[in-house]
Amino acid sequence: MKKYNQRFPQKLLVIGILLFIVGGVLLLQSLGIISFGDSWPLPFLVGGLVLLYLVYFKGLSAQYILPGMILTLGGLFFFLQNTPLIPVPLKSLAKIWPAFMVITGFSLIPYAFKKRARTRTGIIISAIAMILLSILFFPFSLELTEIKFKDFVLRWWPIIIVIIGLGLILYNFFYYRSTDKKQK
Repeated sequence: MKKYNQRFPQKLLVIGILLFIVGGVLLLQSLGIISFGDSWPLPFLVGGLVLLYLVYFKGLSAQYILPGMILTLGGLFFFLQNTPLIPVPLKSLAKIWPAFMVITGFSLIPYAFKKRARTRTGIIISAIAMILLSILFFPFSLELTEIKFKDFVLRWWPIIIVIIGLGLILYNFFYYRSTDKKQK
């Protein structure tokens, strides 16, 4: 069995990711889709990937997962905003603000898996709630619906109670399931 280099674990993965990013950016630039002036988010993307590498492979504290994920996903998001892949109406921050809630929600999920069962469950439920809320806000911020947000809330507010109840049921189920496994 081969012994991996302990000083630089997973170096082929890191080099592969960096080559993928650099090659992708150069390809987009050579095709005229972006210019190098539009590449300002890349240092944030790379910085986030470096933080994630240090946490997962070099043993850096788990507290750096959330900033690493936010930098990675945020850098990727703003990089894509600078390309023609995103339609012009979606380039307004006033319209796409729920995307930041999605980024934060997805950033919390890997962070949760570095925590113990009880904490993990709470963080995952919070992350899912944040993602679902942002999905709820998107149609209103993008003006895809004729209903005003105020009218929507006045009609559907009891669903919040149902969701909280469901969240408590899931929390209870996962918490006691994880404690039952520990007792066996």
